[in-house]
Amino acid sequence: MVSQQRRTFVDKVQGRLQRHWRYFYYARKGAAYWRQFRGGRILVHHGVTPGQPASFNARFVSAHYLEAQIQFIKRHFHLASITEYLKGEVPEDRYSVVLTFDDGFKNNLEVVLPILEKYQAPA
Repeated sequence: MVSQQRRTFVDKVQGRLQRHWRYFYYARKGAAYWRQFRGGRILVHHGVTPGQPASFNARFVSAHYLEAQIQFIKRHFHLASITEYLKGEVPEDRYSVVLTFDDGFKNNLEVVLPILEKYQAPA
């Protein structure tokens, strides 16, 4: 039982290190690297918490992470509304990203809306 717990802990640590390394690697790329991409993606957010996300639900992100994500997207891509994206009214020379928030949780109103308004981000 102890060796199974140790393996689980080691796996978690290794996974976190890999994620942090990927983040560091790609975050250091210059604007020219990011502007070469074309097409688009729809990012689905399940929930946003004011502090750190609860360990039992990996689908939630922190408000700080969401802010950093919006800043990154606005700096390197075209941030579009879902209507713009589905109608094809997005620039063809830039990669478009759409933010969506599902389930209608209370945190969408209390945490997400002020962030979207701060960055004038459609969702």
